[in-house]
Amino acid sequence: MKGSRRHHPWRHARDHHPAIEIITNCRLPDEEAGFWDGGGRIFLDRDLTQRSRRSALAHECAHVERGIVPVDAVLEAREERAVDIIAARRLITVELLIDALRWCRGVTGVELADEVWTDQHALNVRLASLTPAERAQITAALADCDWVH
Repeated sequence: MKGSRRHHPWRHARDHHPAIEIITNCRLPDEEAGFWDGGGRIFLDRDLTQRSRRSALAHECAHVERGIVPVDAVLEAREERAVDIIAARRLITVELLIDALRWCRGVTGVELADEVWTDQHALNVRLASLTPAERAQITAALADCDWVH
């Protein structure tokens, strides 16, 4: 990655949330990669891949930073979306995305998620939440690629 460091969720948790214990040896309900208990613990499912653990931990750290949301379905959905975007932006910078798109020749599937070292959900969120300026930056950076039409 040119000129920038890849986000390290474990280091981020250590540096910004030293009182939070991260528990990785538990089995969570289906479809749940991780959760923050609202206090001093983040739980990550024991069966996650390393890139899924990175994505889940980044997501849960964003929850810690934003705090507890009142129990309300609409507010919870909005909060999950906001936290997804925060985590995806931390994990996948525009520079990293450009480098990965070059490597993957613009294909945005599993290979691209592997290349940016996240799960598919984080990649999908990042791609869906690109700003117009980021889209323009990506378009300009990839203009010289022979596979861009």
